[in-house]
Amino acid sequence: LQATPLAPVECFPIAGESPPIAPSAEMASIVCSFLPRCFFADEEKAPSDIIETLPTVPALGLELPLSLKLHMFDTCPFCARSTLVLGWLNVPYERVLYGFGEGASAAEKGYNPTGGPILLTGKKKLPVLEGQGVPCPQGMRGLPESMEICSYIGACTGRLPPATLREDLADWLKRFTPAMHKLCRPRLKQMPVKDFADKRDVEFYVEKFTKAGFDFSGVEAATPALRDEMAPLLAELDTLLRGRTAEGVPCLNAWGLGIDDAMVVPFLRNLTAVKHLVWPPLTKEYLEKSAAKAGVKLFTAYAC
Repeated sequence: LQATPLAPVECFPIAGESPPIAPSAEMASIVCSFLPRCFFADEEKAPSDIIETLPTVPALGLELPLSLKLHMFDTCPFCARSTLVLGWLNVPYERVLYGFGEGASAAEKGYNPTGGPILLTGKKKLPVLEGQGVPCPQGMRGLPESMEICSYIGACTGRLPPATLREDLADWLKRFTPAMHKLCRPRLKQMPVKDFADKRDVEFYVEKFTKAGFDFSGVEAATPALRDEMAPLLAELDTLLRGRTAEGVPCLNAWGLGIDDAMVVPFLRNLTAVKHLVWPPLTKEYLEKSAAKAGVKLFTAYAC
């Protein structure tokens, strides 16, 4: 693998230690493997299966607990982000699902205000990763926040590429998100999942977004126009997919599935609740294969 030459790097010793030793060729190879594609002199030579062939390099002292529970909502894209990363890295875990209104007050049209997610962190907020040895904020039973969960799992396994902060991807997400929410929110509450098994879950969901200014009836009436708006955005995503894993899964970057993909795939998954949406071939393959690799089901069978 030919990398762009870099300026010599001075190594600073730790106080009281022997003089620094230059990094080994093996370590240099590992570090170069994690560099974003833009660091390679010849982009065509950036391998698509780096992540699959790298040795596991966990952070010092970090080991995955033998038993993990992910407390989650099924339709929440942030919860799905965590399930994708756990699945892609073959980390076994148990899913614990909640109703969307559980933990909210009656005034908010919720129920069990002191139970459900509240018991985990004191907040009605998921996902939360629970397990012996999982680092938890004081007073909490688990680790909240999807990005922190993904970062922790990545640190334990040593096999999760971080976000690249690609400008083209950020620009696409900015234009994609408004239409995505308008298409998904009226339909997700109709999915046959635990999130909305109780009518109070649906009532809480509608109340929550209506108070925030979301017009459910208005966006439902605008569905044909919103589908037309979404079609070129999904076609554009085809052009942002730069690689494939060793198993043939399309991905955003040449070095395999990582945080960039975990930020996009959950939104695409929720779009499968929308009937008659036009899916470009590569984006469709990307969604279906990346979700299947993690054992995450789509909503295609229930699209409306």
